Amino acid sequence: MKNRHTKLLRFTLQLPSSKSEKKVCVCVCLDITTTPPKMKPEHEGQRKINGTMTATAYVVEPLYIIDGDTIKARIDLGFGVTITRRLRIAHIDAEPLSTLQGQVAMATLAWLLNQAQEITAEYIEDDKWGRAIVNLYITPTQPHNPNFPQSTEPDSSVNVATVLLSKKLAKPYEP
Repeated sequence: MKNRHTKLLRFTLQLPSSKSEKKVCVCVCLDITTTPPKMKPEHEGQRKINGTMTATAYVVEPLYIIDGDTIKARIDLGFGVTITRRLRIAHIDAEPLSTLQGQVAMATLAWLLNQAQEITAEYIEDDKWGRAIVNLYITPTQPHNPNFPQSTEPDSSVNVATVLLSKKLAKPYEP
């Protein structure tokens, strides 16, 4: 039996009011169930594509969602070492939170993370704002959930960027 615990994600949407320059703040709390970080044997976290090993995948625990393409997460580096970083999903650009589409992208990202049994990230590089650019993958808790996107990866995980692009909640982005 898996040891499970519950985290509360909080994010605030700031929307300009239509009648004045004041901003309206809305706080939404989501109950996210995650599994504790796992220790992975050497090479297990690496993806195999066409027989060659790629970047190491780190298990992440989302702390909160910043917008439709950025989260703050605790990253398990192995050997009991964790760090907390802002993670920017690679290759996409979600609309700003001041738009309805940006809010839907953020809510969809929250839903995807809530449905995940495991969340992993492959580090690419840091951007000019100090965020880690990552490929973010989720493994669904129920493999045949019709509401959940189907896997395109060999290990049955789902690329979050691909989901947001397919739902037209983000645009392709290359720096």
